[in-house]
Amino acid sequence: MSKLIEASGTKKGFLEKSLAVNKDMSLKREFLSIFLAIGIIPLIIFSSIFLTVIRSSIYKSEINSMKQISNMVTENIDRWGENNILFVEEMAGSQIIGSGNLNSIQVELKSKLAQDTSIKNIMYVDKDGNVLVDGLGSKNLNIKKEKYFNEVMKGYTYISDILTGTDSISCFIVFTSPIKQNGQIVGAIVD
Repeated sequence: MSKLIEASGTKKGFLEKSLAVNKDMSLKREFLSIFLAIGIIPLIIFSSIFLTVIRSSIYKSEINSMKQISNMVTENIDRWGENNILFVEEMAGSQIIGSGNLNSIQVELKSKLAQDTSIKNIMYVDKDGNVLVDGLGSKNLNIKKEKYFNEVMKGYTYISDILTGTDSISCFIVFTSPIKQNGQIVGAIVD
């Protein structure tokens, strides 16, 4: 019987120890749960919000950068177009072109062509579309069937749509201005 009492006492001590260990474990779990609830979960939520804000900010910054680049490109294209319009109008009204001296005109066209590498060719054309001289020394050309020629013969500076070269790869825009003498159109400058 003493062994039974001793065994039950051992069981009782074992149960008390088990309850104490379980109590310690439940306290640890409780502290861990509180730590997670107070520390980790808000940190995860804050990190998610922070990443969302950063992504939104980066996206807005990229959009603003693209808008600035687009505006700069547009301004440069506008400036380029305005400069080419002024160029053909000044050439059409110049004294050298007005002189009608084909040798002087060709020297002037070659000189202008050499000064600006973005220009493919400059042509001095009569009212029938015959290229009298150009910056490249072309011969026997007639542009009467070209839309830009027909438009410039109406008496105003004309800018073509984007045209494709004969190689189907290169693209260009033609700027034309009428040459007038005594109020009559006698030809055009084609750039």
